Amino acid sequence: MGKIGILKKLHDRKSINRFLFFQFLEKAITLRSLALVVLIIFIILPIYFCMADNNEEYTMLEYRYNDYIIMPETLVYKIKQNADDYILYDVRQPEAYSESHIIGAKSLPWGGFEKYFNIYDFPKDKQIILISSDGFYSLKALELLLNNGFTSVYSIEGGMDNWPYKKLLVK
Repeated sequence: MGKIGILKKLHDRKSINRFLFFQFLEKAITLRSLALVVLIIFIILPIYFCMADNNEEYTMLEYRYNDYIIMPETLVYKIKQNADDYILYDVRQPEAYSESHIIGAKSLPWGGFEKYFNIYDFPKDKQIILISSDGFYSLKALELLLNNGFTSVYSIEGGMDNWPYKKLLVK
Protein backbone atom coordinates (compact mmCIF):
# COMPACT_ATOMS: atom_id res chain seq x y z
CA MET A 1 0.00 0.00 0.00
CA GLY A 2 1.42 3.38 -1.03
CA LYS A 3 1.58 6.62 0.96
CA ILE A 4 -1.77 7.88 -0.33
CA GLY A 5 -3.49 4.67 0.70
CA ILE A 6 -2.00 4.92 4.18
CA LEU A 7 -2.91 8.61 4.48
CA LYS A 8 -6.57 7.84 3.57
CA LYS A 9 -6.71 5.28 6.41
CA LEU A 10 -5.37 7.76 8.97
CA HIS A 11 -8.20 9.86 10.35
CA ASP A 12 -6.75 12.39 12.73
CA ARG A 13 -4.16 15.08 12.16
CA LYS A 14 -1.84 13.70 14.86
CA SER A 15 -1.59 10.32 13.13
CA ILE A 16 -0.98 11.96 9.77
CA ASN A 17 1.76 14.19 11.21
CA ARG A 18 3.37 11.21 12.95
CA PHE A 19 3.29 9.25 9.68
CA LEU A 20 4.82 12.14 7.73
CA PHE A 21 7.50 12.63 10.41
CA PHE A 22 8.56 8.99 10.18
CA GLN A 23 8.61 9.21 6.39
CA PHE A 24 10.89 12.26 6.67
CA LEU A 25 13.08 10.47 9.22
CA GLU A 26 13.39 7.45 6.94
CA LYS A 27 14.54 9.65 4.05
CA ALA A 28 17.01 11.48 6.29
CA ILE A 29 18.48 8.19 7.47
CA THR A 30 18.66 6.98 3.88
CA LEU A 31 20.47 10.18 2.83
CA ARG A 32 22.81 9.91 5.80
CA SER A 33 23.49 6.28 4.92
CA LEU A 34 24.12 7.26 1.33
CA ALA A 35 26.56 9.95 2.46
CA LEU A 36 28.30 7.38 4.67
CA VAL A 37 28.54 4.91 1.79
CA VAL A 38 30.00 7.62 -0.47
CA LEU A 39 32.50 8.55 2.25
CA ILE A 40 33.58 4.93 2.62
CA ILE A 41 33.84 4.26 -1.11
CA PHE A 42 35.67 7.42 -2.15
CA ILE A 43 37.78 8.27 0.89
CA ILE A 44 38.29 5.44 3.35
CA LEU A 45 38.70 2.50 0.95
CA PRO A 46 41.36 4.15 -1.26
CA ILE A 47 43.39 5.01 1.84
CA TYR A 48 43.03 1.46 3.11
CA PHE A 49 44.08 -0.08 -0.20
CA CYS A 50 47.11 2.22 -0.49
CA MET A 51 48.21 1.17 2.96
CA ALA A 52 47.48 -2.47 2.19
CA ASP A 53 49.63 -2.27 -0.96
CA ASN A 54 52.62 -0.97 1.03
CA ASN A 55 52.10 -3.56 3.77
CA GLU A 56 51.77 -6.29 1.18
CA GLU A 57 54.92 -5.15 -0.61
CA TYR A 58 56.80 -4.92 2.70
CA THR A 59 55.70 -8.44 3.64
CA MET A 60 56.75 -9.72 0.23
CA LEU A 61 60.17 -8.05 0.53
CA GLU A 62 60.64 -9.42 4.04
CA TYR A 63 59.82 -12.92 2.85
CA ARG A 64 61.99 -12.70 -0.27
CA TYR A 65 65.05 -11.24 1.48
CA ASN A 66 64.70 -12.87 4.89
CA ASP A 67 68.29 -14.16 4.76
CA TYR A 68 69.53 -10.57 4.42
CA ILE A 69 67.69 -9.14 7.43
CA ILE A 70 69.79 -8.84 10.57
CA MET A 71 68.85 -8.03 14.13
CA PRO A 72 70.02 -4.74 15.69
CA GLU A 73 72.28 -6.72 18.04
CA THR A 74 74.45 -7.77 15.09
CA LEU A 75 75.20 -4.14 14.29
CA VAL A 76 75.68 -3.26 17.97
CA TYR A 77 78.31 -5.99 18.21
CA LYS A 78 80.15 -4.57 15.18
CA ILE A 79 80.00 -1.04 16.62
CA LYS A 80 81.35 -2.15 20.00
CA GLN A 81 84.14 -4.17 18.36
CA ASN A 82 85.12 -1.15 16.23
CA ALA A 83 84.79 -3.42 13.22
CA ASP A 84 85.73 -1.89 9.90
CA ASP A 85 84.30 -4.60 7.66
CA TYR A 86 80.99 -2.78 7.08
CA ILE A 87 79.44 0.51 6.05
CA LEU A 88 76.11 1.61 7.51
CA TYR A 89 73.80 3.65 5.28
CA ASP A 90 70.77 5.41 6.71
CA VAL A 91 68.26 5.68 3.85
CA ARG A 92 65.80 7.95 5.70
CA GLN A 93 65.17 11.54 4.68
CA PRO A 94 67.93 14.02 5.63
CA GLU A 95 65.71 15.66 8.28
CA ALA A 96 65.20 12.35 10.08
CA TYR A 97 68.91 11.55 9.81
CA SER A 98 69.95 14.92 11.27
CA GLU A 99 67.45 14.52 14.11
CA SER A 100 69.17 11.29 15.22
CA HIS A 101 71.11 8.46 13.65
CA ILE A 102 73.26 5.51 14.65
CA ILE A 103 76.93 6.18 15.34
CA GLY A 104 78.92 5.85 12.12
CA ALA A 105 75.90 5.89 9.78
CA LYS A 106 76.14 7.74 6.49
CA SER A 107 73.08 9.46 5.08
CA LEU A 108 71.98 8.16 1.69
CA PRO A 109 68.25 8.95 1.35
CA TRP A 110 66.05 6.46 -0.47
CA GLY A 111 64.39 9.28 -2.42
CA GLY A 112 67.48 9.55 -4.61
CA PHE A 113 68.97 6.14 -3.96
CA GLU A 114 68.74 4.98 -7.57
CA LYS A 115 70.39 8.20 -8.73
CA TYR A 116 73.13 7.81 -6.14
CA PHE A 117 73.48 4.16 -7.04
CA ASN A 118 74.59 5.04 -10.57
CA ILE A 119 77.24 7.54 -9.45
CA TYR A 120 78.13 6.31 -5.97
CA ASP A 121 81.00 3.90 -5.55
CA PHE A 122 79.61 1.31 -3.16
CA PRO A 123 82.38 -0.81 -1.65
CA LYS A 124 82.36 -4.43 -2.79
CA ASP A 125 84.86 -5.52 -0.13
CA LYS A 126 82.70 -4.53 2.87
CA GLN A 127 79.30 -5.47 4.17
CA ILE A 128 76.68 -2.88 3.35
CA ILE A 129 74.17 -2.48 6.16
CA LEU A 130 71.03 -0.45 5.52
CA ILE A 131 68.55 1.10 7.90
CA SER A 132 65.36 3.09 7.31
CA SER A 133 62.50 4.23 9.51
CA ASP A 134 60.62 0.94 9.65
CA GLY A 135 62.65 -1.37 7.42
CA PHE A 136 60.63 -0.90 4.22
CA TYR A 137 62.95 1.43 2.31
CA SER A 138 66.08 -0.33 3.51
CA LEU A 139 64.63 -3.50 1.98
CA LYS A 140 63.93 -1.60 -1.25
CA ALA A 141 67.56 -0.40 -1.29
CA LEU A 142 68.75 -3.91 -0.44
CA GLU A 143 66.78 -5.29 -3.37
CA LEU A 144 68.35 -2.74 -5.72
CA LEU A 145 71.87 -3.59 -4.56
CA LEU A 146 71.31 -7.36 -4.73
CA ASN A 147 69.86 -7.03 -8.23
CA ASN A 148 73.03 -5.21 -9.27
CA GLY A 149 75.54 -7.82 -8.16
CA PHE A 150 76.16 -7.01 -4.50
CA THR A 151 76.07 -10.05 -2.24
CA SER A 152 77.00 -8.79 1.20
CA VAL A 153 74.06 -6.45 1.83
CA TYR A 154 71.87 -6.44 4.94
CA SER A 155 68.86 -4.59 6.33
CA ILE A 156 68.29 -3.92 10.03
CA GLU A 157 65.11 -5.59 11.30
CA GLY A 158 62.43 -3.03 12.22
CA GLY A 159 64.49 0.02 11.26
CA MET A 160 64.99 3.07 13.46
CA ASP A 161 61.41 2.87 14.76
CA ASN A 162 62.39 -0.27 16.67
CA TRP A 163 66.03 0.56 17.41
CA PRO A 164 66.42 -0.29 21.13
CA TYR A 165 69.92 1.07 21.73
CA LYS A 166 69.37 4.79 22.33
CA LYS A 167 72.92 5.23 23.71
CA LEU A 168 74.29 4.47 20.24
CA LEU A 169 72.42 7.36 18.62
CA VAL A 170 73.91 10.69 17.59
CA LYS A 171 71.47 13.54 18.17
